Amino acid sequence: MRCGRELFYWTCRCDRRRLGGIKGGMKIVSLAPEHIDMSWSEARGMADEMATGELSEPVLLSWFDRDRGFESPAHASECHEACDEPGYIEYARSRGGELQVQIGGGQFVFCYRALGEFSDAGASG
Repeated sequence: MRCGRELFYWTCRCDRRRLGGIKGGMKIVSLAPEHIDMSWSEARGMADEMATGELSEPVLLSWFDRDRGFESPAHASECHEACDEPGYIEYARSRGGELQVQIGGGQFVFCYRALGEFSDAGASG
């Protein structure tokens, strides 16, 4: 199924195949914090630390906060009711997402990619 609705200049591609043994081409790391009542900022810090250990110069592409019902980019999941994965994951995957950090069983989810080829973009101007 392809919903075709454009959000932030991207299109849902829920009919794309999964890559290899890693869901959507992204490595998934699940963290179980000692205290589950953490803020988004605390969870972000934990995820950033994990991403820094896994990727060279990680860039946060998208995130989800289940308790507050927030996601970034905002409204990314609106056309994903019939899809296997939420819009914020599809958004990250379609932009080269390499790492998905899940905290507290999905209470928070953060998707990253390495800065990679974009690291010298500002210096070449």
